[in-house]
Amino acid sequence: MTTTTVPARTVTTCDGCGIECTNKNRSRSGTMTLRADQLDHQGTPIANGGGIYDFCDHCVSLVMAAVLEVIAGKCREHRT
Repeated sequence: MTTTTVPARTVTTCDGCGIECTNKNRSRSGTMTLRADQLDHQGTPIANGGGIYDFCDHCVSLVMAAVLEVIAGKCREHRT
């Protein structure tokens, strides 16, 4: 009788496009953590409203470009 032990496999799925992340398409280890509070009707923080998101290399490039665009001030809709 032979016993084979197979270690557990952790599967990461891209939160952007939904593909399974592998060593080939996730070499940049794209993870984004958002920290924000959910507020009640009086403005008091009551829960964590953020999240942790995993991305493949393609999607992390898109997310980084979008975040940098907002930081650079190209998204000024909230100022008007």
